[in-house]
Amino acid sequence: MDVNAERFTHGIQFEHSTTRVIDHMNDSEIYTGFRSGAVIRTDPRDPQQDKIVQLGSESITSLAIKQLIAIGNNQNQLLLFDPRKFKAPVAELTGHRAGVTSIEWLDDNHLISGGGTIDRCLRLWCTKAPETPKMIADTKSQVTGVHKLDQQTFVSTHGYNATMNDKVRLWSIRDRKFICLRPYKSPHEGRIVSSAMSNSTLITGSGDNPDFGYESKMCVWNFAQRTSQQASSSSQSRRYSVIR
Repeated sequence: MDVNAERFTHGIQFEHSTTRVIDHMNDSEIYTGFRSGAVIRTDPRDPQQDKIVQLGSESITSLAIKQLIAIGNNQNQLLLFDPRKFKAPVAELTGHRAGVTSIEWLDDNHLISGGGTIDRCLRLWCTKAPETPKMIADTKSQVTGVHKLDQQTFVSTHGYNATMNDKVRLWSIRDRKFICLRPYKSPHEGRIVSSAMSNSTLITGSGDNPDFGYESKMCVWNFAQRTSQQASSSSQSRRYSVIR
């Protein structure tokens, strides 16, 4: 997708038989997780050279790549893999009480993870001391996405138990705490089920629900201009445009 032009450009078709749930691009490669527990590594320039790795039977719910590959599943596990080997995890980060629904690397050694409806928490981890998280924050709602803006600021997206006034939130990491700078009013009536960020542009998507009259929506958010003063302002200035 071309986020500047707000239009789709092209797609990649996978022949794997089970449902695709998560994608993450690293340089020229795309890593895709599936409900079957498989991960496919694809080079968009040569999609015939797909490499499939079966990690188990647990559904993959989140995936992020840095020097290590972090993978979350629906059994509350957050696993770290060496992409050069990718057979057995080099570490397991434990503590989530529901599926690990989102992961984002802050740098080579620190990552943030978000939990599902029962868990609802954000956790900050250090891979050099993975036994316990460095920070925990209860968001009071399902975390469906975490996206880094800079080393100390990130955006989260939310699903169940969130309202239209707090499905997108801006956070800061300071004084060894997660601090919610502000929530943003969004046009999503249903829960945000997917999101992606490129630089300071966030894309969010929500599904439809005919029983409640919800329509599916895709929105493009601009976080290019932000300061601490702007972030903490009570103004609900619009940051998004809607693509239906």
